[in-house]
Amino acid sequence: MQVTINDLNINYEEKKAIMFEYKLFDYIYMTQKEYFTCIDYKIKDKQVNIIEEYSSGLNPNEIELMKSLFGICNIDIRVNSIGKILLDELTDPFYLFQLYSVILWYCTNYYYYASVIVVLTVLSLVLSVHGTYKNLKQLQKISRYSCQVKVYRKNENNEYMEDPIEMSSENLVPGDLFEIPEDGLAMPCDAILIDGSVIINESMLTGESTPVIKVRMPGTMNMFNTKEPDSDKYILFGGTKVVQKKEIG
Repeated sequence: MQVTINDLNINYEEKKAIMFEYKLFDYIYMTQKEYFTCIDYKIKDKQVNIIEEYSSGLNPNEIELMKSLFGICNIDIRVNSIGKILLDELTDPFYLFQLYSVILWYCTNYYYYASVIVVLTVLSLVLSVHGTYKNLKQLQKISRYSCQVKVYRKNENNEYMEDPIEMSSENLVPGDLFEIPEDGLAMPCDAILIDGSVIINESMLTGESTPVIKVRMPGTMNMFNTKEPDSDKYILFGGTKVVQKKEIG
């Protein structure tokens, strides 16, 4: 079962929650229902209510809670140490079989043959571990992306601040309201367009080289549903490139 942020009912004053991570998923203990559940941020409301609620930004308490639950806005690929990768390789059935074979050959006086197998196996193991570690480090470097964004938030008194705060996109949290710059940007996260329109290149997702136009989410009484075909018209997907924006009003 997945849970929305509104279901957590965490006391802002206590700032306490029991959480753990398992296979890259975070789980939180629901005190009222007495079980752990996977943390997920889903918006379940009418479109007109979403525009009204998310057009003023978050206050400091909400931001702190979101950061503690969801962490930074970036893909963090963990790279195991060389020792851990080496241990994983050594426990592979192939190398275990090689070890058994070498011991057997030494016991039957096949010293030269066994020594050659040992040298080739060690060389193959070293190259394999080095290649795996290098590829993981390169993948980690490619996956990390951040840019400067202007974010609109509330102050300590829960009052809307007209002047945006410029920060790294890694500090964005679910529910944040940020501005797309005039010269466009590569989207650091999935977002709902609640004002204006943009021309965006989604070739990395669809393979189509022709940019598409995204418009603001309509302020209707319909429930927000990402499975509806029309939802793609106002959802900006992370990694896609905003080419141009146009403000309305």
